[in-house]
Amino acid sequence: MFCCFGSGRCICVGKKDTTAFYDTCDFSLSKLKYTAFYDVLFKECKLTGTDFSSCNLFSSFRFGQCQMRYVNFRRMKMIKTSFTMCDMAGADFANANLQGSFFGQCDLSGAMYS
Repeated sequence: MFCCFGSGRCICVGKKDTTAFYDTCDFSLSKLKYTAFYDVLFKECKLTGTDFSSCNLFSSFRFGQCQMRYVNFRRMKMIKTSFTMCDMAGADFANANLQGSFFGQCDLSGAMYS
């Protein structure tokens, strides 16, 4: 996977079996307005302060060993999303649908849920 970030855009090239895979990419403070994601794995990525709340599609997400402090998932439909060993302190899950989601060994201190 090759990721190039600049001018507020991210261009990612390379998929395997329709699954997008982001490995050690830095999305910190990104506003992902009008962005569509489907079947995505983020591994060891920096997502600090990233705003996912305006994404058009948010389905089949997995996060592993990511820095996700103050990430915004407000009002997102995040059914069966997997978070493993992520630093999610201060994350905003207000009014998000987390049905069937998994949080394994994550730091959720100060996270907001309502």
